[in-house]
Amino acid sequence: MKEIKNSINKYKYFPHKSGFPFKSLKDLPKLSSNSKFNSLTGIKNINWITTGETSTLASRHCGAVAATNTFLYMNNFYNDGEEDFEKIEIFKTLHKMIGNGPIFSIDSYLKAFFKKLGYDLKSKKIKNIDQYKSEIDKGNVIAILIARGIVQWHWVLGVGYIEYEDGNFYAQIIDGWHNSCDKFYKIKNNKSWLSARSFYI
Repeated sequence: MKEIKNSINKYKYFPHKSGFPFKSLKDLPKLSSNSKFNSLTGIKNINWITTGETSTLASRHCGAVAATNTFLYMNNFYNDGEEDFEKIEIFKTLHKMIGNGPIFSIDSYLKAFFKKLGYDLKSKKIKNIDQYKSEIDKGNVIAILIARGIVQWHWVLGVGYIEYEDGNFYAQIIDGWHNSCDKFYKIKNNKSWLSARSFYI
């Protein structure tokens, strides 16, 4: 039993990119006139941060990366993308608060960070696909903790969705590995994530 526990501790929270079924738009089924594709405003213009460019500063840090990307989206949405900061400095500040993984929630850290900036950040627990769609339609970004079995966890941001006529549903995500919004994750039900919360001011 001790050997099993040590093995899990050794590999848990070190997600490999190939372990998660993320797809690009070109690899998804073709959209029809009855498909719905909705994305948050301005996500193609954001210079997202990744675990790779912060790998010399931290490890197992997808939570801090997701928190930083949440800030980057909020700044773009509420401040029209005006930047008077270095994103790496934002990451350093948030990582100092959050630390390395495993981390099951980034909610309180984000709220504390925004409070220091003079903003009252609010959040809402997302329990199902309908709530996910509703929050995206309102313009709210969603932090999602997903799992691939018991040994791989990873934080991503929900920034849109595709809903097909046949009911298949894909969340558009910022995966934390690529500076791109061209990644999609198929969601079947609320069991497709461990935790999901929307953020807004």
